[in-house]
Amino acid sequence: MYVMLEKFKEKIPISLVSVPEGLESNHDGKIAFKQSSNEQVTLVIADISVGWALEVAGKMGFQRAAFVPNGVGNLAMIPHNPMLIEAGIIDDYGIPMKDEFICLSNEIPAWNTNELVWSFTGDREVQKLIFKHFICNIVENVQISNWLLVNSSYELEPSACDLIPNILPIGSLPMSDPLGSFARNFWPEDSTCLSWLDEHPPGSVIYATFGSSTICNKQQFNELALGLETLGQQFLWVVQFLQMECLWNSLMDS
Repeated sequence: MYVMLEKFKEKIPISLVSVPEGLESNHDGKIAFKQSSNEQVTLVIADISVGWALEVAGKMGFQRAAFVPNGVGNLAMIPHNPMLIEAGIIDDYGIPMKDEFICLSNEIPAWNTNELVWSFTGDREVQKLIFKHFICNIVENVQISNWLLVNSSYELEPSACDLIPNILPIGSLPMSDPLGSFARNFWPEDSTCLSWLDEHPPGSVIYATFGSSTICNKQQFNELALGLETLGQQFLWVVQFLQMECLWNSLMDS
């Protein structure tokens, strides 16, 4: 952080201040904050899942901005949970009460009640836990934040952005950074495809990935595979191990 500050301090009027983790303390057990007297905190930016930081900022009288790294579509659904509970579509634990599609706007696709962002197929107790201790907290964090910084752009998801107050699209954020290469995930990188990619002209290969948390059923997986095949272009499709098993079974069935 401080390297970035020194390198760009003339271009970006932002001073970064570290927050102690509780390991450093004085003799009376109180945490010692190392901050010079001429540094004045005016804004706290925290991940949408770190509600305690936003709460502390509010108690200190600071402005609060929650950063949302994922897309806006699922975020648009989460603040509407109280409305869905009141309408009897889901219960207090996020369990669907009706087998129907949920439509928040005519401009964006509807959600199936078994494909909500907190859905956990096969284990309702886990789904209840996710809803009560994660999703409900995000609803509160959205409400107490002055702004929501989202990793998207209004042009990309205008209808979903219109459903969220105080939204500030700042993306899509680039994967590169001016300070060098930093690891962005804890999974080991697989570079075995690079030699195959080098055999094709630039811009000729389609790259498809749906993240590490998306799990498709067999029908959805087959439809995605058929769509990629129908395009008639070379493609690189990143899938999880469980999805690889599904793909193998599909190939064996055909």
